[in-house]
Amino acid sequence: MSIADNAAAVVASPSTVASPSTMALVTADAPPSEPSRPRRGRNRDAAAHQAILDATEALVLERGYPALTIEEIAARAGVGKSTVYRWWPSRAHLAVELLVDRWFEWGEVPDTGDTRRDLAEFSAVNFRNQASAAGRVMQQLAADSPAAMAQLHERFVVPRRQMGRAILERAVRRGDLPPNADTELILDIFAGVPAYQIYSTGRIRDLRDVDQLVDLVLRGTTPTRQRGRPRTGAASTPRRTSARGAPTRPMPATASPPNEPPEEPP
Repeated sequence: MSIADNAAAVVASPSTVASPSTMALVTADAPPSEPSRPRRGRNRDAAAHQAILDATEALVLERGYPALTIEEIAARAGVGKSTVYRWWPSRAHLAVELLVDRWFEWGEVPDTGDTRRDLAEFSAVNFRNQASAAGRVMQQLAADSPAAMAQLHERFVVPRRQMGRAILERAVRRGDLPPNADTELILDIFAGVPAYQIYSTGRIRDLRDVDQLVDLVLRGTTPTRQRGRPRTGAASTPRRTSARGAPTRPMPATASPPNEPPEEPP
């Protein structure tokens, strides 16, 4: 029996159990199948996507986040509202992308050989982020959309904490921190101090507080009001990982957004 006849017999008799040799023959003789086409999701129009983010950025700087509306964003970007909603369910989610992709400084995991300087450089990024326009928008997002804040947490806060955790775990291995050091609480301190300063006073008191904060964690040194001791300089030296960063010019002094119902797509 030829290879073709053998294959035809297998197809014509479903109840027949083909031997491994028979299946090998059928497989070897069969023509190659066409590669399956990749599943196509929502292909973003790159130009429209860029225009929407540009419009969002401009409007936030001009009027503040609480005054931001999808209608104005769409009009400024030259697209329809449906185009905006196709990619972002609300203005809050659009703001998250603006913060994560354009404004937040990510920093690095420094390894200078000096734990104190490594922690100062890491913590200085937290201070600079909070001192920038990004810090104010982040505070307003928290009151506007828990869902968007959850997304921001996953896309930015979690990776940043992983970076800080790597520094602290290395400090433990070096003996600069005790083995039972509560690294999660230390990370809360480094993030919480600048966030609280912004929340309570609307500004970062002094970027040089980074050094005293690190000394408090590493050495138990009580922070003082004396400013004469040497500084690491980490707080005042930006270390951006992208060409862009949060604008430093002041934003409109707008109040936090009211608890409004979420925006609905048209």
